[in-house]
Parts: sequence; C-alpha cells; structure tokens
Amino acid sequence: MAEGDIGAVIDSFEFNPDRGYDPHILHISGDVYAIVYSGPASHCIVATYSISGDGDIGASSIDHWDFYPALCGYPFLVHVSGDVFAVFLAVANEKGHIFTLTIATDGTITKSLIDHDYFDGSTVGYIRALHVSSNIFAVVYVNWHSEIYVTTCKISVLGYITTPIIDSVSFEPVSSYYPFIIHISGNVYLIAYACDVGHGKARTITIDASGDINPVVVDTLNFDSAGCSYITMVHVSGEIYAIAYAGASGNGTLKTFSVTDAGDIGAAIIDSFVYLSGSYGTAVIIHVSGDVYAICYYGVYQNGWLQTISISDAGDIAAAAIDTFQFSTSYNITYSFLHVSGDVYAVAYPDGDADGQLKTIGIGTVVPAGTQHELLMGIG
Repeated sequence: MAEGDIGAVIDSFEFNPDRGYDPHILHISGDVYAIVYSGPASHCIVATYSISGDGDIGASSIDHWDFYPALCGYPFLVHVSGDVFAVFLAVANEKGHIFTLTIATDGTITKSLIDHDYFDGSTVGYIRALHVSSNIFAVVYVNWHSEIYVTTCKISVLGYITTPIIDSVSFEPVSSYYPFIIHISGNVYLIAYACDVGHGKARTITIDASGDINPVVVDTLNFDSAGCSYITMVHVSGEIYAIAYAGASGNGTLKTFSVTDAGDIGAAIIDSFVYLSGSYGTAVIIHVSGDVYAICYYGVYQNGWLQTISISDAGDIAAAAIDTFQFSTSYNITYSFLHVSGDVYAVAYPDGDADGQLKTIGIGTVVPAGTQHELLMGIG
C-alpha cells in the first residue's frame, strides 16, 4: 500500500459479548496487548490479548480479570514500571480511583491488587493520565461540578500509591468537558477542553518533577468559539500541534497551531480542515508516518470510520483526505486506536449492541528501521 492508503479489516475479535464500553488498549510486550474497559454491569475489567505483527488476533483472551465490581467508567491504563500498571477510574456517585496491578509480559494478570487509593473525593469523568517524571503521574479530568482539574500522584516502582494527591488545581471554574493533555517539553503540558460557553480552549501549564502544579496558566488559546466536543491532539513537528474535535453542527474539525517549549501558544490557528460534515463524535488522531496522520472517529449514524490526512511540518493541512474507510456499520461511540507493527493498526470499541470489538486494519506506513509509534487513545 502507498503511504496513507487504508486497506481492509485484517482480523476481528469480540473481546466481550455483553458489554465493552470506554475501552483503552495498551501495548504490554511483544504480541501482548491489554484492554481495560467497563464491562457487564459496568464492572471494570482488564484483559490481555495477542495481536501478531501481521494483524492476526488470538482466538481467545490470554487472561481476564473483573477487578472492580462496581459501576465504573472512563478507565485509563498507564504503565508504571516493569510488570506494574495503574488504572485511573471513575466510579458512579463515588470517587476518582487509582488501582495498581501486575500484568506479566506473557499477558498473565495477577488476580490481586497491589494498591488502591483515590485521586479525587468527588464523582469524576473524562479521565486522561500520563507519566510526568520518575514515580510522578498526572491525571486530568472533570469533577462533579464539571470543572477541569489536574491532579498529581506518586506511585512507586512496586506499585504502591505513596501519595494519592500531591497537588490538585482547577484550570476552568465553569462547566467544561472532554479534557485532553499532552506533554510539550520539560515541565510544560498542554490541556485542551470544551467549556459551556461553546468555546474550545487550549492552555499550557507547568508541572514540576516533584508533582507540584503551578496554578498560574502559561498561555491560553480559544481555538473555537462556535462549538467544541470530543477532543484529541497530536504533536506534528517542532512547535506544531494538531487538534481534532467535533465543531459547530457536529462537523469533524482538524486545526493546527503552535506551542513553544516554554508554553507560549501562537495567537492564531495555522490551518483548519473539516474532514466530516454532519454527525460526528469521539475521535483519536495518531501519526502514521511522514506527513500522514490517521483519524479514527464515528460518523453519520455513529458508524466507525478511518481517515488519513496530510499535515506538513509547518502545520499546513492538505485540502483533501488521502483515504477514507468504514470499518464498522454498527453504532459506535468510543474508540481506542494504536499502531501495532508495519502497516497494521488496531482499534477497540463497543458496537451497536454494546459488545466489545477489537479489529486490526491496514494503513500504508513508512516506518524507519528501529522506530516505534507513540500511541494516543480517545475516550468519549
């Protein structure tokens, strides 16, 4: 396949026949991948699967554990160290939870938690988490007042949650949703979200190596004043970043802007492109190779789609998509999307019956020898 061309579905596997909401897929080791999701009765489940380099999915899960039998949502899986992983999780009408557990490189899950604590005492949602430095992690989310919060915690290499809340700061006091966070450089981080006045906002903040969050915002950009939801971002090159989201009238919108290593955001959008007119929802954008990026999203009638688009290092977006492919004809709403190997990509999502689905799809990719793709996940 030429770079950016999308091929057919390679393989499919139903990872849960009853319910597979809010899936987050993460590479463990070799051909082993883990998916954490909200399963039957909204219990939080982690399971491991085999996906070969040519896209073949194993006929059954490697291992499976219903580790939290309560109403949960928005689980986010983060690697801590070695075989230790952390799950950041929202529990209905309760608190923001942190769980640590063990997943071996062969996919075996130890059926006992290492540790459990809380990063917020209120009901939370729309969770994203990332590694800051050493044993420090940050989670961005919406609290029960619909305010955007960033909280840092400390997790030891053995999985013990030594400080569940190092620091916690709200960066938007009005009703806000769909936060997304990425690292810029050093102690600078970029957060994008939608607020209730219909604006899409991007803000840069600083988090130091000890987990202390500076409450003073470095810079702010209103990247959309007409409407914004379901946000995802990716680094393009140098100071250039791309953001994909549902804009006004549900149009799938892609924009580029600049952010310096110091956190200064360019005053203007570099380029903008509507890749879908009409009904649109959750999306994930990842880098494929060269100037090519892939967006996984639900389109009209909430079907699952992939689209490849060219974005130059300067932030210029091509006037037309490279390729578009429908990988699901049933209702979908949340996706997790990552690169497996070569031309192979994997997507996890719930179908129209809420069953958890895992598919591999081919996208023409030019991968220099010895490199890996950075993976991003979208949650609705």
